[in-house]
Amino acid sequence: MRARLGAMAVLVGALAYFAAFRRYGFQVEDEGTLLFQLARVAHGQLPYVDFHTGYTPGFFALGARGFRLLGFSTTGLRPALALVNALSAL
Repeated sequence: MRARLGAMAVLVGALAYFAAFRRYGFQVEDEGTLLFQLARVAHGQLPYVDFHTGYTPGFFALGARGFRLLGFSTTGLRPALALVNALSAL
């Protein structure tokens, strides 16, 4: 029970932290480059084949799916990325 409460506190704290940056972005690399590359993947291109990147294919698969589901806008994608980053912190 105590471990669950601790895990929930980490999740809520991390989500609050990442959500605070949803209007500014919080990715390590230039966000514009990442968004452009995510859009390329959403339109059928492949990382490492069609463009160079330091991020893993899984990042692009998740981000491209998010773009298709939430629309090609940071308004929908940033809160989703905040949740993914918070779950990673957990």
